[in-house]
Amino acid sequence: MAASFDQVREIFANQFEADDDGYLYRQNSKAAPIRVSARERDGFVADFNRDLRIGIWGMFAAMGAILALMLFILPLDVDSDASMVPIGAGFVMIFIVAIVSQGWAFRAPARTLTGRAAVGAARTKDEMQRRMLQKMDYRNIAGTTAALVAVAALRYHWGQPPFSGVNLFILCIIPLLLGGGAFTAWRKYRSEHVKHMDRGDRPRWS
Repeated sequence: MAASFDQVREIFANQFEADDDGYLYRQNSKAAPIRVSARERDGFVADFNRDLRIGIWGMFAAMGAILALMLFILPLDVDSDASMVPIGAGFVMIFIVAIVSQGWAFRAPARTLTGRAAVGAARTKDEMQRRMLQKMDYRNIAGTTAALVAVAALRYHWGQPPFSGVNLFILCIIPLLLGGGAFTAWRKYRSEHVKHMDRGDRPRWS
């Protein structure tokens, strides 16, 4: 869980790209860049980390309160099925509030910088896909593909006919997973070489 929160912090911080003695802020790393100072960037990051930490502890406190209500306050003779409905609704509301509040904190720089002129154009869909692929690692692509194939293979029922029911689905999905992994690796390779191709540095075969 700590790793996932670190990833959220990293994603937020990556919206600020170093530029000379300051930073360029791109909302969701895609929108048109807005120039900010290093002090502004550090302030935005610190505020987001604080709000994220408060939100996490607030969510845990609310979940603990619901568990305490369920264990110590609700009468023991209350029908269990009926009592689980408001408890489940409470957990759902906690997660909704947590997601909304995190989104609000994530967009704080965009709200603060409203009205400040952009210094460039927004990234295109192709540019975003290229950046995403460049951040991937071939080992991660292979590992993720192998893990998904292994999970699918574990669902195979060896005592049943191969071309019926779940087994047929597994036999169909495994080639798709392998093909998806290979296609992603090819797209990454192409994204890493597309700049050279765009400059006209095409290989000569003669």
